[in-house]
Amino acid sequence: MAKDKKARFLDRYIVIDPEICHGEPTFRGTRITSSCVNILDEQIVESQRQNMG
Repeated sequence: MAKDKKARFLDRYIVIDPEICHGEPTFRGTRITSSCVNILDEQIVESQRQNMG
């Protein structure tokens, strides 16, 4: 059974490529996963909440 090796674009910046990061959604042209950025975003928001009181 042949695997689909083509990259799929989810939108302008997010791509899924089976040969990059095991097919996880990444930012186009990088190996930065969208889930990694989401986690960092949540950590920044939580840090700001703690700093504001």
